[in-house]
Amino acid sequence: TSAPVDQWFWDFGDGNTDTVQNPAHLYASPGTYIVILEVTDTNLCVHSDTNTVIIRPNPIASFISTDTCVGFNTILTSTSIPDSINYPNIYGTINSWDWYFGDGGSTGNTLWTVQHPYGTHGTYLCTLIATDQYGCMDSITNPVNVSPGPIAGFSTDTVCVGDITSFRDTSTVVPPLGVGIETWFWDFGDGNTDTVQNPTHTYANAGIYNAILTVTDSNGCQGYDTNTVIVDTLPIAAWGLLEDTICYGDFAYFIDSTIGTSAPVDQWFWDFGDGNTDTVQNPAHLYASPGTYIVILEV
Repeated sequence: TSAPVDQWFWDFGDGNTDTVQNPAHLYASPGTYIVILEVTDTNLCVHSDTNTVIIRPNPIASFISTDTCVGFNTILTSTSIPDSINYPNIYGTINSWDWYFGDGGSTGNTLWTVQHPYGTHGTYLCTLIATDQYGCMDSITNPVNVSPGPIAGFSTDTVCVGDITSFRDTSTVVPPLGVGIETWFWDFGDGNTDTVQNPTHTYANAGIYNAILTVTDSNGCQGYDTNTVIVDTLPIAAWGLLEDTICYGDFAYFIDSTIGTSAPVDQWFWDFGDGNTDTVQNPAHLYASPGTYIVILEV
């Protein structure tokens, strides 16, 4: 007659054994193992059963990411692979990628590459969990850098038409993720451009121009700044004499009648044509000898 089983002996095929009825065993490495169960009943009758247990390897998780700027999508691409070299006959195919972006955002899907926009600059710890067809999984966490981008800035001065306008770059980067500025692109607002850091430009006509500076850092991040450039019209110099006829020994009285166009005139330079000059607005001058003199007023 049959008798109840009261002894169990498990040989897990990796050199380890157990004697409980329903054991749990953790294999040290993937592989194919021949497991033998030997049972004994109370009559000391012995029977054994043999099965194959396959411990499949986990995939090897890895990914790469682009260093991007705030406001742009960071591209994350899985480079995970199955462990097919060490276990060519029992590995599984990766069919699921779960992404955790480190800013509270995540996505669980079957996309091996994803795009994610980070709201602020900084270093984020992004985690990828790669899972194969058997449910075996591996994870990896990498830092993802999001640059603040350069802060564009510049200054300029108000000049008169025909004079040179100087542009001074004052752009900065934000440490520690901000990287060096590599290129400058100036749009002077009159159809002309330049690519040096601190350019000069001569406007052909008076007016108000919107100059734009675009700076690009070594990560490809860009910053923009716009300033108003004022190019003044020239004052219209004019003068006359208090008396049309001047006799030798009398003072010549010069009357300024200059018209200021875009700004008040505040400087005068008189060349009386005899080697003498003056800088007041309405000078009086005594010529040392009779003659015809060419008088120049510069304002």
